[in-house]
Amino acid sequence: MKPPSSVLTDAEWMAQLRRGDPQAFRVFYNRYWYDLYRTAYFKTGRREVAEELTQEVFVRLWDKHATLLIDNVCAWLHTCLRHLVIDYIRRNAHEERYLSHLRNHLLPATPSTERDAEFNDLAEALSRALHQLPPKTEAIFRMSRFEQRPVADIARHMHLSEKAVEYHLTKALKYLREHLSDYSLLSLLLTVLDRVDSLPS
Repeated sequence: MKPPSSVLTDAEWMAQLRRGDPQAFRVFYNRYWYDLYRTAYFKTGRREVAEELTQEVFVRLWDKHATLLIDNVCAWLHTCLRHLVIDYIRRNAHEERYLSHLRNHLLPATPSTERDAEFNDLAEALSRALHQLPPKTEAIFRMSRFEQRPVADIARHMHLSEKAVEYHLTKALKYLREHLSDYSLLSLLLTVLDRVDSLPS
């Protein structure tokens, strides 16, 4: 019979986790989920994003459980979260700059509260739709459209062929057309998204 979770230290539970013990994983999840979530929410300001990033930390913990050699599980979890948050903020910075360009250069010069509201709604829907893509497809799309990286550069970075990169880009654009079809500014957005060189470097 196993002792109560409160009796074992993190190091002892880590030894159990390396052997694939699901109870050890549940112990870490219960001990640290809320603290990680609170940190992620403070850094990102978005509950949905904080939940996704926190879940990703535990996905990585389980995926690597057999090979992890760490003394301080709490520190490892928070370090993993910090890297995920930094990556999220970096991706979002490119996205914000891209959307700012669209707003400033592609919308009519005459101010329109209704048009601005439509654009904001579409921008939020675009962000949600991108998060629904497979991680590799989302990463390739962001590098291509938001970071303005050429296909050859993305292929080298992702260790893929150029044809594979083009496949992921086509897949992403098709998904966006299908899932953002209710927005009146979609055609304007997609006109730009279809062109890799649409923004200044």
